[in-house]
Amino acid sequence: MYCNSCNEEKTRTSFSKSQQRKNSGDRRCKSCVSGNTVTPTRTNNATKQCSECNNSKPKSSFSVTQWKKPNSKCKKCINPSAQKRKKRKKKCQECKKLLPTSQFKRNSRDCNECILGNNLPLPYEDCLGSWIPREDFFGRKSFAFYKCNSCRKRWMSSRGFKDHRQACKNCERYVYPDFMWENENYYHPDSSEESSNSFLEDNEIPHMSQYCEACRLGVCDE
Repeated sequence: MYCNSCNEEKTRTSFSKSQQRKNSGDRRCKSCVSGNTVTPTRTNNATKQCSECNNSKPKSSFSVTQWKKPNSKCKKCINPSAQKRKKRKKKCQECKKLLPTSQFKRNSRDCNECILGNNLPLPYEDCLGSWIPREDFFGRKSFAFYKCNSCRKRWMSSRGFKDHRQACKNCERYVYPDFMWENENYYHPDSSEESSNSFLEDNEIPHMSQYCEACRLGVCDE
């Protein structure tokens, strides 16, 4: 048994029965209890490197057993729940990838990359530009990417309007676009030159006007 007062390993008979029943961190031998042994001066600043996280930590960060081992592991590294959280993964509802939970915001079902629009498909092959949040889009219309928060259906429209909604084909719920496509050579609307975010008729998907709010209001160009 280990005496936590004189820091020595001793036989069981060196401890009283009451001391034997105590936790290893509180146990003291008979000599230390009676005061016959001079307790060595402890070094409160004693540290040791954890073999798992490679961080230098104080003695209190290790269990008594781990402190005596040559390849010690701190309490945090050998904690099963901490290891479980470290390896825990979650499936993104948007891109369907199994990713570490660190790549998700709290209570979010979509990974950070999908929230930023980095995993979205291109509107057409070899197009130059990027998806940007609807709030950051300065134009009136462009390719748009929608996501229904009710049934999780996702779709892209070549006639997406920033200020008008489209209905989900599954549940018929109207939603605004999450992202708008901005071409690489797009000009701000205040510019005197025409915006390059015009629709490309050769790449246009058939437009279903019954789901388009802009069509009902008569502002959608057809």
